[in-house]
Amino acid sequence: MTEGMRKLTLDRTLDLEARHLHDESRITQLMENLRRAEDRLSQLSEYLDGEGIEVRWEDEAGTSQAGTSRGRGSQGRTSEGGAAPPRRSRRTRGSFV
Repeated sequence: MTEGMRKLTLDRTLDLEARHLHDESRITQLMENLRRAEDRLSQLSEYLDGEGIEVRWEDEAGTSQAGTSRGRGSQGRTSEGGAAPPRRSRRTRGSFV
């Protein structure tokens, strides 16, 4: 292998490593953003429960869900136990529809 080929191989290896590190950093940032969004959604759910506001939404499968967190039991929850995010909603007369 010539010196030029070694340099090119090293440059490509370093470039791939830099991309990998950037991807890992981006994944970490996205996970942190997701945790913050889940925390905010949980806080919003608790607030709406306290106000007695009914929430309606469709899950990813298109199944309608409704109720307050206290009243819906396992409906509207993901298998991991977190609140399912609203897919489409607009506020009307004290509820999200």
